Amino acid sequence: MLRGKALERYPDSTTKGCWDYAYAGFIGAQPGAVLKTDWEQNPEVAQLSQIDQIGTAPLSGSFLVIAGEADQSITFPMLRPLVQKACRNGIALEFRSYPGLDHDPVMDRSTPDQLAWIRDRFAGKPTTNSCPSVLAQ
Repeated sequence: MLRGKALERYPDSTTKGCWDYAYAGFIGAQPGAVLKTDWEQNPEVAQLSQIDQIGTAPLSGSFLVIAGEADQSITFPMLRPLVQKACRNGIALEFRSYPGLDHDPVMDRSTPDQLAWIRDRFAGKPTTNSCPSVLAQ
């Protein structure tokens, strides 16, 4: 999918930051400089799009969804219906939202909550199922 400097910067973009980090690296990039022109035709992209349907497949374990209510990349109004879809499909999940936080800041500032949630799973503690309240909204 990627070409030129985008391909070179991929390791940094995926390990040192997320959307904002990658976006900042390509401000002012010329059209066609970041993505190959036919990337949508790639068979692996088509396969991933087919199997990566959020909220449809059952999960065998716990699931934590974190959302920044000011996220400009994965907007809160876009995420909420996906979480509701997952709940309607029988996926029990814990949903946590963080008012005023955009994409990268929510990942950073929710880290203590993420780690506590993971520690609880290793300790065998049950998860909280947010689906009843998510579906009621």
